[in-house]
Amino acid sequence: MWSVEKKKPTFVDLGCGNGLLVYILNCEGFLGYGIDQSSRKIWSKFDPKPQLRALTIMPYELVVDSDWIIGNHADELVPWYHLI
Repeated sequence: MWSVEKKKPTFVDLGCGNGLLVYILNCEGFLGYGIDQSSRKIWSKFDPKPQLRALTIMPYELVVDSDWIIGNHADELVPWYHLI
């Protein structure tokens, strides 16, 4: 009666690196994926496998279909967030 089923927000992690944050959020029930310019060997070791994508981000082409945009590398990504 008191609990309200609420959908957890979705996310995309730009510059996800080793993918650990994506893995942790997926394990906690958040739906989302990570993007990095190159894949990492550790990506294949995660179980269950998070959605990690190796691609170069072009701000004018990227369509983010998520509630959250995560970027842990503020020094590299801050200039681009307003374009995304």
